Amino acid sequence: MRPYAMQTWGKWPEQEVKQRAYDNASAGMTQIVEYEGEPIGVLRVERNSMSYDLKQVFLLPAYQRRGIGSVLIKALMAEAGTSSVPLKLRVLNVNPARNLYKRLGFRVVESTEDHEYLEYAYAFARE
Repeated sequence: MRPYAMQTWGKWPEQEVKQRAYDNASAGMTQIVEYEGEPIGVLRVERNSMSYDLKQVFLLPAYQRRGIGSVLIKALMAEAGTSSVPLKLRVLNVNPARNLYKRLGFRVVESTEDHEYLEYAYAFARE
């Protein structure tokens, strides 16, 4: 995320980012993503009765563009569909992952100068 934050805001608050990651992990809100037994990234999803919010899906660069993120996100899409709630996320406008989300069927529901807010719901996926 550092390159995208730098491109968007011109800074990367290292200590703040580390503290937030530590707090999320300590609270059990972050899952470690493994591939062949090796940790390769993190996934954080907040689930409630109204929606699932994908807060983070980060993979190490060596594991990006290999379909792993798609598998993770498709599993969340199916889980949210089973619960009859939309899957939501926010992505920086400069992050190329936006293209992946749109290919998977997410729709932009709001845009700001820095972010796009996207949503996937089976209701409009079947349209």
